[in-house]
Amino acid sequence: MENSDYILEFLKEAGLISEEQLTSAWQKVAESDGQLDILDALIKLEFLEEDALTNLLAEQYGLETFDLSQYYIPDEVAEAIPVDFIRQNEVVPVNADEDSVTVAMYDPADLEAIDSLSYSLKKEIRVVLASKSQVINAIKSRFSSLSDSVDAFLTGVNTTGIEQMERVTGSAEEGDSDAIQRAYAKYCGKEE
Repeated sequence: MENSDYILEFLKEAGLISEEQLTSAWQKVAESDGQLDILDALIKLEFLEEDALTNLLAEQYGLETFDLSQYYIPDEVAEAIPVDFIRQNEVVPVNADEDSVTVAMYDPADLEAIDSLSYSLKKEIRVVLASKSQVINAIKSRFSSLSDSVDAFLTGVNTTGIEQMERVTGSAEEGDSDAIQRAYAKYCGKEE
């Protein structure tokens, strides 16, 4: 998140996190090899609730919160912003008209994304806040590409098929084509 230091100070002043919790969270960040930021670590360690963070940010930035978990994004709204921009900047369009687009995001300090979107669309951008998990889930469910979906499906199918073939073939050596063919036939339900 763009303004983590400011947010951390505010969380401490509000009594939502302690110095010990913050130390543990920084340790978790260090162990994550760059996968977690400090706010993610606080949430993962259950020192901070994601909704509490979203509400705090909304209050600090004077924004409304938006629940994406039960919201279906209409096609005309979804098409208001290029999918690549949505994925790269982690924003979700929730409303669009001739003059403006309303986006849900979890980082209200990401002014670069807001300005870039406003410039490219030539429209006013309105921001509402949603939790990070809701934004990520909405992007995955509504804006994942067909190739992403196919890859995920095939990975599951391939993994399952390989595991089943390994169980059936047991200790078949590489190159034992008869055992592999029997296993494939059994897997496909065409046993001889």
